[in-house]
Parts: sequence; structure tokens; C-alpha cells
Amino acid sequence: MSSLKQLGFTISLVLLTGYAIPALPTIAQASTTHPANATLLELQPKASAQADQAAQAEQWFNQGWELLNAGKPEQALALFDRVLKLYPNHAVTLASRGQALYDLERYPEAIAALQQAVKLDAKLAGAWVTLGNALDDGGQPQAALQAYDRAIQLEPKRVSAWYNKGVTLGRLKRYKDAIAAYDQALALNPKFESAWFNRGVALAKLERYQEAIAAFDQALQINPSNKEAQQNRDLLLRKVGQRPQVETV
Repeated sequence: MSSLKQLGFTISLVLLTGYAIPALPTIAQASTTHPANATLLELQPKASAQADQAAQAEQWFNQGWELLNAGKPEQALALFDRVLKLYPNHAVTLASRGQALYDLERYPEAIAALQQAVKLDAKLAGAWVTLGNALDDGGQPQAALQAYDRAIQLEPKRVSAWYNKGVTLGRLKRYKDAIAAYDQALALNPKFESAWFNRGVALAKLERYQEAIAAFDQALQINPSNKEAQQNRDLLLRKVGQRPQVETV
């Protein structure tokens, strides 16, 4: 997975960490984020020079996302800025710029870009999610929850909105609410390993150890190589007086 951000999401056991996922899509998924009336191709230039300009801008935009997916946000940012010099009010490019700034951990700038994007087009659910991530990491968790809720209102089946809302709620120690958010994410994607893992963290925080063990079991079924889930499961088994099983070949 690209652009994963490790959270300081720990309890008194060991290695109980969670991850936030990027909200905006890859190039292959771009049609899910671009509003039908806002793509660069639909600027309808009237002259050949304008057509060339629009084509160049779209090329820069796509290259920017290729660089983001390759873990090169600084280079991606430079390309998005080129697009915005030509089309300063293109909401999707502003949201993409916000994603690049978020990946660079330049949270105040990311927030500003994403706020401008959703001001121009309030229906960009992915931009609301990334705004929530930037607000949370920028020290504004309550505002982050509001951003996630806007995304959920727009797209109730957007997994990243539910999941990242759960991460923020967990940071706020609102563990029951976090579990409810992870449950929503898992109802949409039962194979979401990090959601099962974080659900286990929240359950362990509430001392609901058997349920936490079951959540880590689910994470391990999806990814048997998840060492943190295995360690957490084993620690909780000892805590409830059970001996962890050792697999034999």
C-alpha cells in the first residue's frame, strides 16, 4: 500500500499501531473522483492553442498522480502547481495538490489547498476525507471528524471515510465510537486488514479481550504475516489465561 501513515496508536501491550489510508484515487480510479463537469478535458477550448494547453495540463495532472503513487509527492506537487497556473480554480487539481502536501506532512498547506478545493466543489468526497486526515494530523481532530462526516454524507459507502474517522476517534480515546466506525468500514470491505487490526486495538483498550483476540484473528486470516497482530493476539491470550498455539509444520 502506498502513502501509508503510521499512527501513534498504542496501548500498554505492544505494537498496537494503526494506519490511515490515502483518500484520493490512483490514475486508474480517477473517474471516481473527477466530477463529471469538472475534468480538464471538458474545458472545451475554442482554439488550437487552448486545446494544446488543456492537453498539456491533463498530461501534467496524470503524471502528478503517477508520481504520487510512486511515493514522490514533491515532484507531483510541482506538476499540480503547473496545472493550477493555467487553471487556478480546478477543484480536483487543488485536491490533488492537497494530497501531495499531506504526503509531505505539510499539514497547514494541505488544509488550505483542500479547503479551497471543497469550497469550489463541495461534492468532492475524497477531498473531504483527505482534509480530515490533514486536520487530524495537524492537531484539529474535531474539525477532522466534521470533514469525515461530510464525506460520509456524500458517499455513505466510502470505506476510507469510515476507517479514518475510526482512527481519529481512537486517538480521542472514544473507543466505542471508533469500533462503530470500523464496523461500518468492515461491512463495506470485510477484507480490510487494518480495520480489523485497529478494531482489535480499540477493543483491547476497553478490556474486551476476547473480542479483541477475535479481531486480531480476522486480521491474521487476511494476512498471516502480520507480526504485530500475532504479537497482540498472543499477549491478550496470556492476559486471559490461555496459552498461544504454536503452529507446527
